[in-house]
Amino acid sequence: MMVWEKRGLSPVIATVLLVSITLVLAVIIFFWARTFIGENVEKQGDVIAQLCDEVNFKADAYNGKIDIENVGNIPLNGVEIRKKGGLGDISQAETVPSSLTAGQTASFTLNSGISDGDEIIVVPILLGETSTETKSYVCEDAHALKLVVGG
Repeated sequence: MMVWEKRGLSPVIATVLLVSITLVLAVIIFFWARTFIGENVEKQGDVIAQLCDEVNFKADAYNGKIDIENVGNIPLNGVEIRKKGGLGDISQAETVPSSLTAGQTASFTLNSGISDGDEIIVVPILLGETSTETKSYVCEDAHALKLVVGG
């Protein structure tokens, strides 16, 4: 008759449980941390923020309309129009979703809150891809045009 010693089994079970709990916690922390780290939006294999440097467009606002011409090689997915307030703050914004390939021109009606004499900022929007979806990217203000709506 063989007698089993129970003292050797307890450290093995404890080690397996410890490793299992550690792995489960690592997976939970990994998925939690992924929500804080944004996924890179790319276009033509480059990070889309770098392509904003290459965007070249003209805009002219008058009589409640805005004309936009893409004079660069990077297609625009639209523009964001922001109205500057009296203290330099942005009081309202609207998005004009329209694709403009190189050399294309489009005309849009401004919303009723923008009138002659108002200062507006026209920010380009590019279309890029993540690993899972197609996503719009609004360039930084450094790549925007500042205009005064004329009569």
